[in-house]
Amino acid sequence: CKIFGEDFIEQFKIKRPAAWVDLMIAFESRKRAAAPGRINPLNINLPFSFIDYYKKFRGHSVEHALRKSSVNFVKWSSQGMLRMNPDAMNALFKPTVDHIIQHLLNLFQKPEVSGLKFLFLVGGFAESPLLQQAIQSNLADKCRVIIPHDVGLTILKGAVLFGLDPTIIKVRRSPLTYGVGVLNRFVEGRHPTEKLLVKDGTRWC
Repeated sequence: CKIFGEDFIEQFKIKRPAAWVDLMIAFESRKRAAAPGRINPLNINLPFSFIDYYKKFRGHSVEHALRKSSVNFVKWSSQGMLRMNPDAMNALFKPTVDHIIQHLLNLFQKPEVSGLKFLFLVGGFAESPLLQQAIQSNLADKCRVIIPHDVGLTILKGAVLFGLDPTIIKVRRSPLTYGVGVLNRFVEGRHPTEKLLVKDGTRWC
């Protein structure tokens, strides 16, 4: 927004929604390449629709906007891409990473997790080397941090396995639960025997 203007960005999202999605996909793919110690700039492809619509909206090119902008961590490459300083990309992650670390540190102060020995890092954002390094450096003295193979697919795989076999999940923890007690006639072979309740000579589940 600082470079192209908030009014343009809002109009672009409305007028060119497909191109906006393409831009977000391009940014997402480069975002995953952000890592501590990276020195090479990150190139982000701009959809042609973005470049074309910006010229119609402002009357000058994207390259001209970048040259005139006070933002110095994003440049225009001769290949028609935005070239972002790796430190700038890392800075975009910092507020989110700091919030996650603080939340985890707060959780470790609770007596319920005093005996925690292992912490599994899973999910799409867990693929980020920045997050991995931050968690390992801040929590290594509290527990062992485990990052599974295909960390981004771990939750999806768990959901699929649970769908195929609900009994695969043996333990669940939830801060609050609610429900309504009901009794159905027990059906042999359909209801689990551990749920069998005999009341007044009638078998219930």
